[in-house]
Amino acid sequence: MWNSAVFVAELLGTLFLVLGALSVVITSKSSAMKDLKGKSIFVAAGIGVALMLAIYVTLGYEKKAGVGATGWVNPAATLAVCLANGSWDSALAGLAGQLTGALVGGFVFVIIAFMVSDLKTVITETLAFPEGENNVLTMGTMELVGSSLFVGGIATVAAFGVAENVTPVIVGLFITLVLLTIGSKYALVLNPAAFLMPMIAGLVLSRPSNGKAVAINVTVGITACLAAAAMVGGIAHTATLF
Repeated sequence: MWNSAVFVAELLGTLFLVLGALSVVITSKSSAMKDLKGKSIFVAAGIGVALMLAIYVTLGYEKKAGVGATGWVNPAATLAVCLANGSWDSALAGLAGQLTGALVGGFVFVIIAFMVSDLKTVITETLAFPEGENNVLTMGTMELVGSSLFVGGIATVAAFGVAENVTPVIVGLFITLVLLTIGSKYALVLNPAAFLMPMIAGLVLSRPSNGKAVAINVTVGITACLAAAAMVGGIAHTATLF
């Protein structure tokens, strides 16, 4: 049975995430976005936390979805928890909702980029890996490590049954802040939906010669993130059998 509550929550969560990211991009302008090791990190984190808490409260997600607090602004985390619970319909609904939201968000970026001159520069020069640059190994590694840490933290919290409504958000935020300090190019790699969003915009806005590199990075990033989720989810599910 298709879990519509999960789909709606994931879709709205991703769109809110898009709006938060977009507001940071627009207000930071091109020069500031090239170095996210400064205040932009904390602005983005603050917006992200506020949005996550608002979504938790307004949707009452953990009650409607019936899968507990999953860190559902991250589809990899949703997949991991749903797999651990054996909730295959929830996993599929969550992934569909997140990727739909990412697709919509990507095209929102494109539309607004034509109205905000600096935004196109930010997307093509900072977020979309221009000049045909293809960081397959870097993208794959960052996505795999980032997702493993994120969903691993949530799985650990779930295993001990400690404050499931709050702790996963805190754990995820802490890990996000740590990884954000690594470098500006990898600021969105923890969430494949957030990762896909600017890449779609970059694919549309960049020169045709750059399209292949962007598409490859998108594919590798999402695949690595979902692979990490499946791995952690499988381990968590196996643990429940004992």
